[in-house]
Amino acid sequence: MSESGIIHYLKQLHMVKCSFSLLGLLLLGACTNAALTELKRAPLPDDPYRSELSVLYLRLAESEAGQYDWQSSQYFADKGLLASYGHEVTPATPEEFFLPEHTRADVDRARERLHAAMGKGRDAYPKALAQAVASYDCWLEQLEENWQHDDIKACHDAFEAALSQIGGGKLALQHDTTASRDVIPASLSDSYLVFFGWGASELSAGNQKTLDHAVAQIRAMLNEGVEVTINGHTDSTGDERENMNLSLSRAKMVKAYLEQSGIPGKLLSIFAFGESDPRVKTADNTEEPANRRVELFIE
Repeated sequence: MSESGIIHYLKQLHMVKCSFSLLGLLLLGACTNAALTELKRAPLPDDPYRSELSVLYLRLAESEAGQYDWQSSQYFADKGLLASYGHEVTPATPEEFFLPEHTRADVDRARERLHAAMGKGRDAYPKALAQAVASYDCWLEQLEENWQHDDIKACHDAFEAALSQIGGGKLALQHDTTASRDVIPASLSDSYLVFFGWGASELSAGNQKTLDHAVAQIRAMLNEGVEVTINGHTDSTGDERENMNLSLSRAKMVKAYLEQSGIPGKLLSIFAFGESDPRVKTADNTEEPANRRVELFIE
């Protein structure tokens, strides 16, 4: 399957709305089985990091399917498919899960340590970094369920063990106290967020300021073979097809701004996810500003 084919496949999977009725559970199980089957057949990429991620997410997806947790299984299978077909897979965000409030501080600190480790672990420790990312996702998924305490501990311990191989336990974090809601501080990885108004794809002044920071960083990395991935998203309000088009428009708008700022278009790849990959989980047809965004990844 081509890269464009896998993106289309994942979009179609996420467009299936499954309720908690018996029919909904059967449909979700069918979605998961399809994703798992595809992941088992998918080729392993040459990149050691993505290859290891693919294998680890497959194990997690199979484990959750064995427990009839179709939603979690599909979540891990989808991420494994993205890794298999050469796309960037970022660690989960705490907002993707309904976490017990008392765990948030530990989860946020762990994610900052993980992002700091990603800066030096991708090339030097690809397998350890992949283990840290997958284990972090596993930890958050188990924390959301909050009843299999041995599994929570196992995922967390695997995360800490992998991070220690990279030096993640001793990395000093440098926080950008001037960062606004539109910017992910550079110390947390080479990535940026820009947010949009409801139904809008125009760039605000704040968005342009954020992208100017990204442009400066990309320019500094032009001699290093830099690549930029631009992912467009929407919230769950409105028609799914229209949301897919809107997310693409947002991604194209960011791409155009980078090109106008002198970044070669050949370095820029855009993808549209519509409402299928929210930062904050919501019910259908719910306005959520945090989900109306473009995520920009520099690697």
